[in-house]
Amino acid sequence: MARIVIPSPVPEMGLPLTSLLSTEKDCFNVGTHLAIYTAALIFRTLKEVGNMLKKMRGFTLIELLIVIAIIGILAALLIPNALEAIQKAKQKSAMKEVAVISTACADYITDHGDWTNNLFAGQITDTQAVWPKSIATFYIKIFPSTDPWNHGYWAYCGEVAVEGLLAAPDSDIGAEDFVIMSYGRNGTAGPAPLVTAYTTSTPEDGYYNVSAMGDFDKDLIMWNGSWIVGPRSTFVSGS
Repeated sequence: MARIVIPSPVPEMGLPLTSLLSTEKDCFNVGTHLAIYTAALIFRTLKEVGNMLKKMRGFTLIELLIVIAIIGILAALLIPNALEAIQKAKQKSAMKEVAVISTACADYITDHGDWTNNLFAGQITDTQAVWPKSIATFYIKIFPSTDPWNHGYWAYCGEVAVEGLLAAPDSDIGAEDFVIMSYGRNGTAGPAPLVTAYTTSTPEDGYYNVSAMGDFDKDLIMWNGSWIVGPRSTFVSGS
């Protein structure tokens, strides 16, 4: 019988197929080797196709759930801090604008002595109205139209207006007095402490700590250029 040489290695199996076929046994061995080689080749091909499909299909459900869980944890940690930082920035901006309006009012009193000819009590809804324009035309470059929460500021100028607002003795209030305020994030008076919390005997009753989101709803109030209701840190730092 003629000799047949098959130079086909099977590296995965370590089975060289180079042999001489001189008997039926040799033919059987070669057939076995070819079957093993073919099976190995199919397995390797399927493995490569599987890897390619795995790259094409994207994430598994478990992988997506893990990513969603991580995003949820990060959101739970970061979003409250981000929201608090935004509200804190708005509160500081509102305090700055209240102080700017109060400074303008103090300058007005320096020139005019009192509010006799320029009384005002209520919310500033129009910066082009008589009272805001009397301040803005000379004592303040740009009169703030609203606070950072888009609510109008409040002003009380004159003895009667301030007496009806503060709990301070009438003897401590004169025709030159004024109160400028923002009602905070919610745009309404309160929660406590209110403007009536201030008295000359317990001036610190109007101070509060900012430790929760609800504290940004609290009022920001200056009387004659001094804070009587606002965050406690403001007064501790002396600003």
